[in-house]
Order: sequence, then C-alpha cells, then structure tokens
Amino acid sequence: MGPFSNWYQTDGLQHLTASLVKRHIGDSLFDECLKFAVVRNPTDRIVSQFKYMSVRSDLREFIGLKDRYEFEDCLEAIQKRKHVQWMPQVDFIRSASGDTIVDKIYRLEDLSSDPSPLAADIGIPIETLPRENHTDGVRKPVLKPSDFSMIVDMFRQDYEFLGYSIPTLDSARSHDPEHPGSGPAIAPWAEGERQDRRGERDAGRASDMRR
Repeated sequence: MGPFSNWYQTDGLQHLTASLVKRHIGDSLFDECLKFAVVRNPTDRIVSQFKYMSVRSDLREFIGLKDRYEFEDCLEAIQKRKHVQWMPQVDFIRSASGDTIVDKIYRLEDLSSDPSPLAADIGIPIETLPRENHTDGVRKPVLKPSDFSMIVDMFRQDYEFLGYSIPTLDSARSHDPEHPGSGPAIAPWAEGERQDRRGERDAGRASDMRR
C-alpha cells in the first residue's frame, strides 16, 4: 500500500472492480447479490475527470501534472500511469477472461432524467440522483479533433461495448457549444495567484497611462 493505493488497487475502496469485490466476498455471496454498474459516455467522463483534477492535487501529483494544464496535457499524463479514476469502464464490469459479471448496466444519462428503473430493481425509492464531487466552477474545455482521437484510442472498448457513438470530426467541432471558452484548468490556489498577477499588470498599465 502507499499514499495512492489500498490493499487492492489505486484510490479508495469505493472504486473496486466487480472482480475484486467477488474475490473479497466469495463466489457464493457474490452470485446471490444483484450486481449493477452505472456507466457514462466516455467523452463526458474524461471531460469530467479533467475538471475534477483541478481540485485533486494528489491526482495531479500522481501523474506529474502541473497546476496549470490544458486538456491535451491531462490526456497525455493519464496514459502514462494507470489509475481507477481513468481506467476503462469495461474493466470494472468484466472478469479477467472478458465475461460480464454484473447483472445490470445503467447509463448515467438515462438515470439522471429517470432513476425509476434502478429504483425498481433495488427496491429503494429514488426520486432524483444526488450529485457529489461536482466542479461547476471549473470551465469545460473545448475539445479539438485531436483530443477526440486520443479519447477514442484510450476508451474504444467503452464506446463499443457500452453502445456509445464514437465521436466524429463533426461532433468534435460541435461538442459543448455553450462553453466556447477553452483555456487551461487551474488549481484553486493557483487561480488566486493569477488574479494577483492580473491586478499587478492592471496597476502597471494605469501607472503608464498617468505618465
């Protein structure tokens, strides 16, 4: 074990794969349980991961990512070191031999608007899904065609096995039109430093104008 891992894998126990859960609780109990997984469009998932990195200095340290980074920097960094936060989703639900070992697979996109199928299967009333670890204050990146190509190379199995459409050049051009600003993601404390530097530059310009 180390600062970035537990007895089984990287990160917390809440990210255990189905195979590891089965190994821990045994075949008999595992077979008795309802096993389900919630999956997400691979593109949206990795964009969300990019934003989440801005509030997780430990993850940035884990892959050697600086406090200021572009989306492409993040994609390149996560390919150099494995971690459950960005491992393919199919690895969570399949055995080492490639067999699917969960009973149900739900899409986050569907559950966000109607969680009733999940509620019915587990026998617990659910009106809306809670949101945790959201980063609404971090601007989304505008993805370039090269970014989409890299994402597809990394998560092709997820697109194909989970039935998500593989991004095309047209989708790369039109992705997230409501967020036209790109720019780097910035760690919260680094944003404060940037504001200080911006204030110093503005003060300097005002001084030059008075001369």
